[in-house]
Amino acid sequence: MTAPSKTLLQLLAATSVIVGVLFSVVWFLRTQMPVASLPAGISQDQYLTVATAWQARHGREPEHEDVLVQLGDSYAVEGKLDAAIACYEAIPTEHPSYGPGARLEQAKALVGLNRAPEAEANLKAFMDLLNQGRPVSQQQLVEALDLLRFLLGVQLRFEERQKVLLAIHTMDAGETFETMAYCFCSVLRWNGPKAVRWLEDFLEQNPDDLRLRVALGRYRTGEGKLAQAEEILQACCQQQSENLYAQAALLACYYEQDDWARIKQTMETLPPIKKSEPWLLSRLRGHLHNHEARYQEAMACFQHALAVDPANGESYLGLAQAYGGLDRDEDRAEALRKAHVVARLQNRLAWAATQETAVEPLLEIVAFCEEIALVDQALLVAKLALKIEPSHTEASELVQRLQSARDEARTPPNVTPSP
Repeated sequence: MTAPSKTLLQLLAATSVIVGVLFSVVWFLRTQMPVASLPAGISQDQYLTVATAWQARHGREPEHEDVLVQLGDSYAVEGKLDAAIACYEAIPTEHPSYGPGARLEQAKALVGLNRAPEAEANLKAFMDLLNQGRPVSQQQLVEALDLLRFLLGVQLRFEERQKVLLAIHTMDAGETFETMAYCFCSVLRWNGPKAVRWLEDFLEQNPDDLRLRVALGRYRTGEGKLAQAEEILQACCQQQSENLYAQAALLACYYEQDDWARIKQTMETLPPIKKSEPWLLSRLRGHLHNHEARYQEAMACFQHALAVDPANGESYLGLAQAYGGLDRDEDRAEALRKAHVVARLQNRLAWAATQETAVEPLLEIVAFCEEIALVDQALLVAKLALKIEPSHTEASELVQRLQSARDEARTPPNVTPSP
């Protein structure tokens, strides 16, 4: 080797050593400096330990958010949810890489601590990012929708939950419960002991949240604890008199007490019926009209209620009473028949809920749906049966027949369907 070449190699080696030493010195000095904006409860040692491990794994110095995500994920796995939440909360929603995931993971940790309103706020921030065109994974979206579906269901916010369930089914991500909840939203039992416990746990952490208190009042009504329910719901209505969900829940409590005077007095303070009002309120309007022998108005209310909740047995019974008052005996008999079918359907839903991989109860549910012309619901349940057992001949034939019937019903007259 010539002298110049040897000298050049020595110079390069020396330079490499110097660069390595300088990098080590800089990193050492950095580890001795306080880290700005550490989340509450996170020590500098914890932060730097994760940062060092992240750099060793990725071969570059981490950004602040890289470390926060790693810390948050590790705390979540360890069950240290307060620390995990602090880390995720420190990540801006607008962060190009971590924003959506931080909101979702923060929501999951918050649910683990029964902080339902905060969890919902994070899920809605996640959905806002999705609506803005921010990329999220299919798994993240399914998790977010399922968690939001759970929170809304516990709070008996069925109208909002229905929109979430529709999104789940549009993605073909619905399983047995999601299908039953979407197709038969008010037929499934809503006041089971587990749901009540969840709501009570949420309220323990958020005692002033109005929506949680309204839900508690509805649960207490369902449990027959009417005095307690009335006290809770009257306070909610005093706090926010324009809240129709609180008013509907209070009216339902009066209805269980057969207190028509207070039902009428309260109803007179409310705006006229409209499509966006709570389903419960529409039914209660119908009951009051029937009680006052205003059967035409009652019929309109129950027809409105069935348009948004077409498998509701209570609405069919109310409609039957209205038809009876109008001397429309055939229509009354048909409404009673449908109410009876819904009651039988409810029994099969319980069977399907306990045997989520069984096809037989689903096929019976399809048959009941067809008896009362619920074609869309029948098709969804048939598709679920075929999803559970792809080789099931009867389920396959049902899907094809119901799909054809729905397409035919939606095709305008004198229009040839597309091939």
